[in-house]
Amino acid sequence: MRKLATLFATLAVLASPVTVLADDPTVLWPDSDPEMAAAFQNANDTLDLFLDNTLDRRGIAADYNSLKVAFAVNAPDMTVELIWVSQIHQISDSNYEGRLDNYPQHITGKHYQSRVTFTRDQIRDWGHLSFDGKLYGHYTTRALLTSMSREKALEVLQILSKDTIPANWESP
Repeated sequence: MRKLATLFATLAVLASPVTVLADDPTVLWPDSDPEMAAAFQNANDTLDLFLDNTLDRRGIAADYNSLKVAFAVNAPDMTVELIWVSQIHQISDSNYEGRLDNYPQHITGKHYQSRVTFTRDQIRDWGHLSFDGKLYGHYTTRALLTSMSREKALEVLQILSKDTIPANWESP
């Protein structure tokens, strides 16, 4: 019975959008933070690999893939809000659409699961939920581990893969 419950729980996670951390609030992070800057750079350096291995011929990614996107906002102490987007569809060389996979705090007129459009330049991170139940990519999540409570960090570490790139991905 326990194995059956585990199987159903795993299937539920795999069937849902990749952002397991959807209930997490938006986090303010200084632009000058070196760990976050490195996370953005690492995600950008591997973005083509992610896109090549997750978008089908129509430019559509399966639900277990997501992008963290920077949206301009007009809020105190914040010029952009970083938020996960799932149900990704590439609509042109550098233009995409998808649905917000977190609850926005400062994006006017948008809510969880709102349809949004964005450009490649707005992408800051990517995430892929593999069939092994581990999250790959998530460079910004990894950078935030040191700011999380011990309990939350241990919970997140349980689902983050050791490696950021799945071993079976092919380079373009």
